[in-house]
Amino acid sequence: MKINELSPNFMEKSQETLAEMIGMLKDKPTLVLDALQFDRTAIIVMDLVNGFAKDGPLFDERVKRLIPGIRRLLSAAADRKIEMLAFRDCHSKDSKEMKFYPAHCLSDEKESELVDEIKGFHFSHIIAKNSTNGFHTTEFQNWLKETNVDTVIIVGDCTDLCVEHFAITLQTYLNQHNFEGRIIVPMELVDTFDVGAHQADFMNVVSLYQMMSNGVELIQNFQYE
Repeated sequence: MKINELSPNFMEKSQETLAEMIGMLKDKPTLVLDALQFDRTAIIVMDLVNGFAKDGPLFDERVKRLIPGIRRLLSAAADRKIEMLAFRDCHSKDSKEMKFYPAHCLSDEKESELVDEIKGFHFSHIIAKNSTNGFHTTEFQNWLKETNVDTVIIVGDCTDLCVEHFAITLQTYLNQHNFEGRIIVPMELVDTFDVGAHQADFMNVVSLYQMMSNGVELIQNFQYE
């Protein structure tokens, strides 16, 4: 594809496509948490750290607003003894990512810590990651080999980066090995940042559609009975 040879009606068609994507996402259901088999389910909290949700060069209010909803899910999960894991962005000053993003979530700074609102929950693993894709961490790979979980719920940030990369990689891992499993993303419990050309609502829609197209199960949110 040559970017300077886009069709004359590219913008018009793109608006139609975007409207169709939004329609698909609006039709997604809510899911009753109690419909899941608790001992076969795990919740992954992606990067709900101070550097994205409280303060720092990549902080965004949209991510901060995720905290109450995620806290509610974790509280319900704790009552049901559902396993919970958390990833936290954690870098050294010479991390490769610093070539693409401003210095953030350094390992010796508060930015890389989970937000206080969820620190009190029991996570079976709190995994430091040095890239946008936590799937590649050794600790997660070891957990994946040992677990009998077949339903994974992913919440947190950012929709189009760490959440999408992890969700699609995990889904394609299941596909590669013909494993049965559900990867669930509650759309109301993920979000991304809003700056410049990275328009958050647009990026959310495109990213959620990408996950859906690759087999990830999207829901609006959970119902708690």
